[in-house]
Amino acid sequence: MKRLAGILVLIVGIPLLGAQTSQPPTELMSPSQITALWHWYAQSGDRLISDIRPKFRQVLDSQDKALESSLEYEIIITGNTNAFALRNGRTIITASFLQIIDSMATVMAAAQAFNKPECLGSYVEYLGEGTRNNTWLVAHGRPPKPVAMAFGYWQLRPDVCGGLTEAGFRGSQKADDLRELLIHASIVYLIGHEFCHHKFHDNVFRMVRPEEKSLHSARGMDVSREVTPSEQVAKEKRADLFGFHKMVEMDYPPIAAMPVLVFFLGVEGFSPEASGDNDQDHPSAVVRFSDMIDATKADSEFMNLIRQHHLQTQWEAFTALAGQFSQSSPGQPAQGSGGSAESFAGQSDSDSASSDKCADLADYANSATRGFTSVKGPVASNDSDEVTFRPKHGIAGFGDCEIKVYRKPGLQPSAVCRAGDSDFGGLSSSIRSCFPNWEARHKSLSSGEEYQLTGPSGVTVRLRSSVNRIHLWIDAPD
Repeated sequence: MKRLAGILVLIVGIPLLGAQTSQPPTELMSPSQITALWHWYAQSGDRLISDIRPKFRQVLDSQDKALESSLEYEIIITGNTNAFALRNGRTIITASFLQIIDSMATVMAAAQAFNKPECLGSYVEYLGEGTRNNTWLVAHGRPPKPVAMAFGYWQLRPDVCGGLTEAGFRGSQKADDLRELLIHASIVYLIGHEFCHHKFHDNVFRMVRPEEKSLHSARGMDVSREVTPSEQVAKEKRADLFGFHKMVEMDYPPIAAMPVLVFFLGVEGFSPEASGDNDQDHPSAVVRFSDMIDATKADSEFMNLIRQHHLQTQWEAFTALAGQFSQSSPGQPAQGSGGSAESFAGQSDSDSASSDKCADLADYANSATRGFTSVKGPVASNDSDEVTFRPKHGIAGFGDCEIKVYRKPGLQPSAVCRAGDSDFGGLSSSIRSCFPNWEARHKSLSSGEEYQLTGPSGVTVRLRSSVNRIHLWIDAPD
């Protein structure tokens, strides 16, 4: 993604990932405060990337694993919003890009959790315009203007974001969980995209105009490492598709990378033309959506992955949203663009999602009688108490699934997943419908409640709530 998307001057300080608090929009941050904030994002980003990379390597072949292990990541302190792969095996991501991803993820999560799609549409337009304006100002030697991040924008625009507050957002487990998913998925997408550039050595090429390459070729010069803007666009499309493939293999729906892609849509004014000349080296975000949808629909391997990972519902929501964006006119964001945010976390209650959920639950319940051998994937962690495995597939409507094999004698293996929905009663009913003949039992706990179904083989399926979280447990029989 060798794109210099623009200059963000984050003078209104809205750190979102830590315990720092936002300032009122009338208070400006000093240059030293801005730099300190970006250093904080760099440290947080380093930790997040270090956590994701081992998981990313698990979906690579042996040759790609060796390449990925040799790469280095560096987060640089700058107001440019950018990520790119260097020819020396380094991947660069800017601290302000991480902050943008964080802010976009926060507004998107709020749009879903608090039903504020109009606030999301307004913010995307505001952020894009601010980025374009500051890019022009800096290029002409003028001081840039402040651009608010999520919490500050809510204070600036109570007309479209009324009721949204930092305290309210931080107090919502649903909003926070969705935001974390969007941030993680966006970083996974960036890692996959930039890795593809390293894999195919896209970073060794020199950009030239088509007429220059033709002239050099006519003169007998070596043009094997020259690339025209249109050829670079093809390389970017390939990197996009590679990144989306790996997202799916890691159980992230492609729609969850929206903080990155929608930011670029806003920067480009929702136009199919990313720039006014012939030198653009990236497809516009609108065209990127359209081309990616067309290519993946024709890619049988990719669509098989979507089905294997039970992401059909999320993928349909993603394609629908992409269609809205591709039909938007310049300067006009897609109406209701936040309306499909519920699909970021796979929380659809459609009939197809219910069918997928029951099929997945039945598969896990049957496998539980054999120690989960048929759904157990690679080892994720190994300690003195238990061995944790990644599953071969998840359960529709749930995330972060794991299979635990306990070392303590007498404890049988279990599968555990985190619910994507906070409606305990609704989840209990939907799971009950998957096992209508199983014995049901409900009990209150000191910190929540538990709903348990027991099958004839002794397998139990339990929903357990505690501290605003709901987990699904599937226990092997004694």
